[in-house]
Amino acid sequence: MIVHDLAEAYLTVFHAAVASAAIAAVLVASAIVALVGAVTGLWARIGRRAEQPAAEYEEAA
Repeated sequence: MIVHDLAEAYLTVFHAAVASAAIAAVLVASAIVALVGAVTGLWARIGRRAEQPAAEYEEAA
């Protein structure tokens, strides 16, 4: 019975560790997606600013 109790405790701890790792992986993935979205948004904003003066010069010409 002691071996059975130890095995059951080991499996409980193992499952808790796997669940914690899965939650951590989801949080890291969501942080990466948010970072990529922020960088993409900044990149698009910089691109629009770079294009805007060129459009104004074309209108003046």
